[in-house]
Amino acid sequence: MKELQAQHEQDIEKHLEFEQTLVQEKSDLAMKCELLVVELKNLQTQMAKEASDFERQLKDAKERWAASEKVRREQWMLKKTDEIKKSTIKALEPDVQAIMAKCRENIQKAQEAANEEKRKLIIQHEKDKEEWIIKEREATDKKLVEAREKERSKLMYRLDAADAELQQQLNTQRRRLQDEAEKARNDVVLEIRQLKQTHAKELEEMRIVERQRIEYELQQLQKDKEELGKRYETDVALLREKYQSDLELAQTTINTTLRSEFDMEKKRLEQEMIRRRDEKIEMIIEKFQLETQRKVEAAEKLLAVQYEERAKEFEKKLRAASDMEIAWMEKNRDLYDKCTKLEADREQLKAHFSEQAYGLQQAHSQCAQLQQTIQQERSKYSREEEIQKSQWEKLKVDLENEQKLLKSTINDLQSKFEAVESINARQLQELHANHDEILEKLHTRVRATIAKKDEMIDSLREQLHFSQIRLNKYLIQVMSKVEPQLHVRWMYFALGFLSATIAFTFVHYKHQSPIVLVTGGLGFIGSHVVDELITSGYSVVIMDNLSNGKNFEQLVSNDAIEQLLLNDITHFKDFKAIQAPIDYIVHLAAATSVPESVQEPEKYYNINVRGTQNVLQWAKKHQVKKIIAASTSAVYGNIHREYLPVNEVNATGGISPYALSKYEMEALLEAYAQDGLPAIALRMFNVYGPRQDPQSPYCGVVNSFMHLAAQGKPLNISGDGSQYRDFIYVKDVARAVRIAMESPLNGFHAINICTGVKTTISTLASHIIQAFGSVSAIENLPPRRADIKESVCNPSKATILMGFTANYTLQDGIAATYEWFLN
Repeated sequence: MKELQAQHEQDIEKHLEFEQTLVQEKSDLAMKCELLVVELKNLQTQMAKEASDFERQLKDAKERWAASEKVRREQWMLKKTDEIKKSTIKALEPDVQAIMAKCRENIQKAQEAANEEKRKLIIQHEKDKEEWIIKEREATDKKLVEAREKERSKLMYRLDAADAELQQQLNTQRRRLQDEAEKARNDVVLEIRQLKQTHAKELEEMRIVERQRIEYELQQLQKDKEELGKRYETDVALLREKYQSDLELAQTTINTTLRSEFDMEKKRLEQEMIRRRDEKIEMIIEKFQLETQRKVEAAEKLLAVQYEERAKEFEKKLRAASDMEIAWMEKNRDLYDKCTKLEADREQLKAHFSEQAYGLQQAHSQCAQLQQTIQQERSKYSREEEIQKSQWEKLKVDLENEQKLLKSTINDLQSKFEAVESINARQLQELHANHDEILEKLHTRVRATIAKKDEMIDSLREQLHFSQIRLNKYLIQVMSKVEPQLHVRWMYFALGFLSATIAFTFVHYKHQSPIVLVTGGLGFIGSHVVDELITSGYSVVIMDNLSNGKNFEQLVSNDAIEQLLLNDITHFKDFKAIQAPIDYIVHLAAATSVPESVQEPEKYYNINVRGTQNVLQWAKKHQVKKIIAASTSAVYGNIHREYLPVNEVNATGGISPYALSKYEMEALLEAYAQDGLPAIALRMFNVYGPRQDPQSPYCGVVNSFMHLAAQGKPLNISGDGSQYRDFIYVKDVARAVRIAMESPLNGFHAINICTGVKTTISTLASHIIQAFGSVSAIENLPPRRADIKESVCNPSKATILMGFTANYTLQDGIAATYEWFLN
């Protein structure tokens, strides 16, 4: 029964596993169908959005061109009218006529030259147009491929997440079913145990009843034995009288009669004992038979001896007859006693055998009942198994039909998806064709308008254009010289006043690559980050208030810059000037001087905390994918030697207002990350390299030492120079920013950006003096307030989470910075 139960449990587990597999396959197919439908809807929405954006961009470009052309024409007409009014004098009319004649000749020559130049420009314009069209097509194809890859990766990620969730649900369901099966099995085992205990109890009760009945039978047999003893005594007295009367007659035949009767009795007893004995008490009966046989043989021998003596001495010893009779009677009585005893034992054994037979019959009846119960259970299980098999077969057929239906649905969806793709491709081709046609018409109108203009207007416009270019360069030089003395808001006014001539905002809307907003993008680290992003194929929007940024000329002419905004992050309304759709934000705008933060702590809180809050608020509102913010190693404060190299978990908030403001900035990042905006704070250790202003009082120690060493001036070291730092080259930092932005990390993470190599300030000064070949001396000054004694970091987290390690050693970085100083 246990084997059958175990077999049924195994069958049930197999069927449950099969059902779970079928349910899982069904749910997977349903989920895939839903994902395909969602993907189709997203693709349709995306294509419609791109088409509308393209039409809007084309319309905006056309309107801007018409407005600018109209303004330029009106300005030129007003200017020429004023010049003609001022120079018109009747007294100078002959000279004017001569000059005009000469001008006509010059104009005729200029017209011919302009026509030739126009023809060349038209040819060059046609070539540029063809190249631009080819480039746009390639970029569009590349964008489509990237979009498809991006959507495919997103779908794969969602599929993996859904698969993991379904697997977890199936594991939960499997555990629940296993628990239920285990509980059912325990219940069955408990019922079987209870049934066994009941049977054992019933058997024990039956044994007690049988034992009582046997005791009662024994008492009855004892009473019967006493009655038989009394009856035997009466019979013995009668027989004694009979034998006394018949003694004389029976003396001649006694021997033969006794032997024959004894033999007959013996045979009868043997046959009776053999007939009624049982297999279970064979040994006991054999013992009794052996004992009886020995006694009978002894009696036979004794009787034979007596018979011989009596036969020989009958006549001589008649008196001995009475003695022999007495002896014979005694022997006969003993034999009768033995026979009676054997009869009683036989009856007792018979009763015992009947009791055992009754108990055996009861056991057989119980076994039959149990067998019948088992048979019923088997039939019940077989019926249930047949029902379950039929249900499983039916379920299997249904699932196969559903799988076929789902496959057909998937094929239909695939065909629909391919049809939609073909329709989108045709629409895209039509859009490209329409775009080319519209551009051709626009260029035709432009060429017609240019042909109608006067050649003198063309020449004057060229002169005006050259004058504007020279004016732009001159204004940029003037602003770079007078910038430190100007207030930022005054610069905004000046730049706004000159916006008709100098375009500080370049809006291209290429939509060929992700767009990154870089706050502080004109600064030391920000300009290198912008270069790294542009080199990696990103488009960039820069926001900088020029408080620390000195790299305007290096970046202003780059076509990959979508917008250049001279705005302040502490004013939330300035973010309204951002026109491009932002995908990522690299937040580098900050106040960074430790000594200044001690003197002006409110300024550092306003810029580093409130400004960051504005950036985060705008990013959350415009659904930016991720924000990378620059933190500092100063958040660790003065770390004990036992905690060096410092890990990310040892941040305490530092010992300066600057460090505290960065620490609070990280808390803001973490809060917004919990609200759904992924954020990474990069704790940068002592960054150095090109484009850092060495004359700034807040410049890093490396560039400051280089500036002094180039002039042969003493290198001033605060303290004894034994304090050590972890220096990292600026291009490594820019690469770390890009890797963090491209990483799949979600939530909030604070990560050290460093080399893990400690360098004392004295050693750094010696390296710089040696690289410059300078004669500068090293002078030690009193330690600065809130300056950190020891700082070196553990870069393992950046290596594990982002795969970032610094490529530049200190010697390589100093050499590269030295080359920049020479240039």
